[in-house]
Amino acid sequence: MTSVNVLRMAYQQDARTGWRFDVGATSDLAPLGPPFADPRFLAALEDLDAGWSTQTLGAALEDGTRAVLSLGIKGSRAESVPYGYGGIVADRALEATEVASLLKLVCARLEVRTIRCRYVPLPVAGRPAHACGTVVASTPVVPLAPDQDVEAGLAKRARQSIRRARRAGVVVSASSDPAAFLRIYADASKRFSSVYPRRLTSLLAEAGLGRVYDAAIDGEVVASAYVLMGGTEWMYWLAGQTERGRLVEAGYPLVAELLSDARTAGVRWVNLGASTGLPGVASFKRRMNGVDLPVIEQVLVRGRLRFMPRRDRPYRAPGA
Repeated sequence: MTSVNVLRMAYQQDARTGWRFDVGATSDLAPLGPPFADPRFLAALEDLDAGWSTQTLGAALEDGTRAVLSLGIKGSRAESVPYGYGGIVADRALEATEVASLLKLVCARLEVRTIRCRYVPLPVAGRPAHACGTVVASTPVVPLAPDQDVEAGLAKRARQSIRRARRAGVVVSASSDPAAFLRIYADASKRFSSVYPRRLTSLLAEAGLGRVYDAAIDGEVVASAYVLMGGTEWMYWLAGQTERGRLVEAGYPLVAELLSDARTAGVRWVNLGASTGLPGVASFKRRMNGVDLPVIEQVLVRGRLRFMPRRDRPYRAPGA
């Protein structure tokens, strides 16, 4: 597996903005990011497609503010989100002009035409909501507390479904083996608009970033989910189930088990993923205590910042 390329050379400060690249910020702030900013994810991306390279850039302002942006780069474009929700991580909320100037500096250094960032503004230290951007979707996120009884706090409908599934013989197990997941996902993803590469899930599992939760009846896996694990946030990334799994609602005990494991691991949030155009899936995630948060996008296209396409609505951080 190739190593992640981290920018380590100093770069002259932009006199107009005050931003300068800061190597220390990459190690101090990057761990606060979601799993998609994890070096193992970026390394897997490089292994998956030789056309991608990766950079993790740290920057600082004269007032001590620091920010980190992990990017996948292919041709003339750079993305903080190849397959994910990783955006600019800063130690305070950034104003629109500060985000614009940071992206311009990064764009010039990487010599790319477009930079696209997406992130979810989780209210945790080191993840403040920047006062700019465009809301392009929403994603339900489950907050977790150290002393929380996860299952007891679920909606009544979810608790009933968990009991029903267990009476039907559903047993949930976790492992790093994606074999059963890949079989179920191959069939389920025929109905999906976006399908993720099989090899990527294998690479991430081998690296210890991906975990599989299988729900089985008499040894037959009827539902499976692929989870990405971060220090403060897990991502319920990909999932699928068979017709038998749907009949017994195997997804309920499966997600309850992964939420409980996340709480035990000290994780503060589990992102259940966007459900745009899937009202049934969205209802399921609300019953699992998912609270909708915006997915915010910031795009720089060769020197101009596009925060608000006409079809989308602007995001303003609380108090901005």
